[in-house]
Amino acid sequence: MDIKSFFNLDRFCRANSRLSKWEGDPFDRYYDKHAQVFCLGNIPVQIKQEACSIIEGKFGRGARFNREYVDSLGLSASSRKIFDDAFSQLLFWVSKLVVFKPRKKGQLLYPWQYAVIIVPSLNFNAWVRLSFDEKENTALIFLNIGVLFENLDRLHGSFSTPGFLASLLRGENPGEEVFVPKQGRLCNLSENADFRAIATDMSIKASMMVVFHEFAHFFRGHVCYLRGKPEHSGEVHEAPVPDAEAALDDTLRRIIEFDADQLAGVLASQFWRLFDHPVVSPEEDRNEAFLTAIVAAVISNNLILGQYGFTDRYYSPAWRVQHTLEMFYSDYFGVGKKLFPMVNQARRQKVSAQLHDFQLAWIAEFERAYRMLGLGGGLSYQRVGVENITLLGSDCLEHKRLQLEFKKYMPAHFHYPRPIGQAQY
Repeated sequence: MDIKSFFNLDRFCRANSRLSKWEGDPFDRYYDKHAQVFCLGNIPVQIKQEACSIIEGKFGRGARFNREYVDSLGLSASSRKIFDDAFSQLLFWVSKLVVFKPRKKGQLLYPWQYAVIIVPSLNFNAWVRLSFDEKENTALIFLNIGVLFENLDRLHGSFSTPGFLASLLRGENPGEEVFVPKQGRLCNLSENADFRAIATDMSIKASMMVVFHEFAHFFRGHVCYLRGKPEHSGEVHEAPVPDAEAALDDTLRRIIEFDADQLAGVLASQFWRLFDHPVVSPEEDRNEAFLTAIVAAVISNNLILGQYGFTDRYYSPAWRVQHTLEMFYSDYFGVGKKLFPMVNQARRQKVSAQLHDFQLAWIAEFERAYRMLGLGGGLSYQRVGVENITLLGSDCLEHKRLQLEFKKYMPAHFHYPRPIGQAQY
């Protein structure tokens, strides 16, 4: 899969220890005052207005992500600066995934177009759907600002706890120190400037992992496949939403998420490789620091997801960490691209085994910090044993079967034609 052809590489400045971001006010650039929606993507005004209506249907009339909404969060001056910088950097990277040029023949996804909509909700969630008129061949990715905000709040909070990373970096046992967290939004900040920069960088990468996941639902054909099921809402959510996908069979819902997690891991590796793995670190430690940031980002997302009430419709966050990172490792380390399947699998298992202890060490650091912050006990492994049997058994066979079905609906193979007599794209 060559994804370079639909990444937006224009105006890119190579990032070293200082990550790239758009200068100026992002609301001047991306907030459409006519449609009253914050949108990255070259889509018509009427579809932006549809997006605004969808947001109002979920969050109430007048729900807007604008300057006034951010002001209403009541952040301190230092917290607001962290949020503004992180948001600007996130938009910079999302803009590299989104195509702003008009669609035309010869583009990889023609006649499809897609956009990312920022949603005024602090809940950790995102979803993807088609526009109301499917013949517009437009996919809309809705990203709650809570995805970035929750990661900023929890990662900065974790880095502010006493002894954080002491075990991982120095092999020390810091114990469970007394720590009284401050109450409020994004108010537990480390006094170490490097820690603050690293926490912000990891939050941005965690948010991008969610964007990759939602894009994977579109790219893998899930959205169009589900659109053909009249009983389904046509939306696929990252975190559970009551009754939103009740019509879906549990196995189908699990496999769709599993399939998107896998592609998200690959996309993360391929996307960031195009930009030379930007990360907050000294130049000589870039590769190691980038790998660390991705591992922490995936864990952070799933620690947040772990606080939702999951059922058999989703694999547990502990499992999602594993299979997302496994696919990331397989591409990042260049393992097995031209090898026989058995050799490929053996090498992938070796890479996974080598990094498994590293993942567990990060999880232990976060779980200790979460307990000190009063955020719960961390990832639950209660269901992993049963899920292991399911994933390697019936779900494995069903996944292979459904992949053939999904392929028919991938944007490279499928689109909705306009009626005869109406101009095509």
